[in-house]
Amino acid sequence: MAVAPSSNTLIVGLSGPSSSGKTTLARLLRQIFNVTAGGISLRLFILHEDDFYKTDKLIPRKTFTSSDHGKRELDDWDCVESLDLPLLQRVMSHVKEHGELPSDFASKEDQNTIGESGVSGDAIESFKHELESWLQQLPSPESRSEAQSAGSSASMTICLLDGFLLYPDPESPTDSQERELHDILKRLLSLKLFVPSTRERTIERRTKRTGYVTLEGFWEDPPGYVEDVVWPNYRRDHAWLFNDSEQSVAEQDVAEAVDEGRVNRDTAAQAGILVGPGRGEIHLNDILPWAVERLKEAVGRNVIGREMRALMQGTNSS
Repeated sequence: MAVAPSSNTLIVGLSGPSSSGKTTLARLLRQIFNVTAGGISLRLFILHEDDFYKTDKLIPRKTFTSSDHGKRELDDWDCVESLDLPLLQRVMSHVKEHGELPSDFASKEDQNTIGESGVSGDAIESFKHELESWLQQLPSPESRSEAQSAGSSASMTICLLDGFLLYPDPESPTDSQERELHDILKRLLSLKLFVPSTRERTIERRTKRTGYVTLEGFWEDPPGYVEDVVWPNYRRDHAWLFNDSEQSVAEQDVAEAVDEGRVNRDTAAQAGILVGPGRGEIHLNDILPWAVERLKEAVGRNVIGREMRALMQGTNSS
């Protein structure tokens, strides 16, 4: 069932391959987009798709075969079957309507450590000051002017959903879990961002990680897990983003494009997905400005949309 969206809550998807820097980027955006200026109070919080994993014992166990590690049984954490989709829909619908998490749900993902961002505190403060100035320049409707006069502010909440699989193929079979996930998020996401990377960089970065907190314990990748599980799943689930929607492309060519991080930006744009700069080699100092601008655009559209609705309501009532 579709959810009636709350006009002051934006849910922003931030996706990309494992270890592409999306969680670090999300935390930087959280530092910037918690600010009050121009009669608008912005609040940004992060929700991670990993918060919706099933319990450890329900994670699918599959057979994987490779030349380096032979045939073996492994838990597959990087597939849609590992996610509790009913829980995802319930929580995200609540966020969309109320601008906050349900009282019976808590995120565990901030327990996972990430590396240093390389973005200085001075740079973060500069972004915040620029955001404050920008908010003050937005048109101020009567309701916001009254709030400012009263010493209060109009609030807007941004929920940043960070996840490894937010944009499954929209042409997935209608009875598949991929299609179910697509349909849930299509209804709820106000903005879709994607941070690309390459197979080589993903393997290099993920193998440096110590592990992940789970619902019931701690997970460490066994040897070759990225090569045998993580990347093949990513390639399968995101191949459509690297394909040409207008003409047929050989499967091998699509696979090479995925491995090299060459997203088909026209295909992505048709699906409403905005792709970040580079292919994983770009420093966060260069990715962060892109993400900040995209969020500002979404906030601006939301503010203008609310003003137009208020104007129409005033016209209809007069």
